[in-house]
Amino acid sequence: MNVASTPPWGNATPTVPADMTVTAFATGLHDVRSVFVLLNGDVLAVEPKGPSEPIARPKDILVNWIERFGHSDTSGRDEFTLLRDTNGDGRADVKTVFVDHLVSPFGVALIGGDGAVSLMRIRLHQMHVGL
Repeated sequence: MNVASTPPWGNATPTVPADMTVTAFATGLHDVRSVFVLLNGDVLAVEPKGPSEPIARPKDILVNWIERFGHSDTSGRDEFTLLRDTNGDGRADVKTVFVDHLVSPFGVALIGGDGAVSLMRIRLHQMHVGL
């Protein structure tokens, strides 16, 4: 069995055509599953921990051990992080917790003025208050 490793990016960047460049919009995030760009250009990064299931059978111990080889050493936080570029340089100047205490969030979708998070609903239009 060959389990793909998850080496850290470090200072490495993806290979792109010669007339293009790649720079990090944000760093220091934890096991991001998906990102969502809001209408105002802000970005929500979904950082799940992933579900933790109890060991029900002896083989679950082996399965969990093997699966660890294919996961990052960084653990998620079960939260959404709001990223905002306030000066237009292409890097997030604001990085703050937008929603936390979630249970293994998978993604987000904009539905009118509301956002749907997995099975949980939050009010996206409230995100600008106090930021």
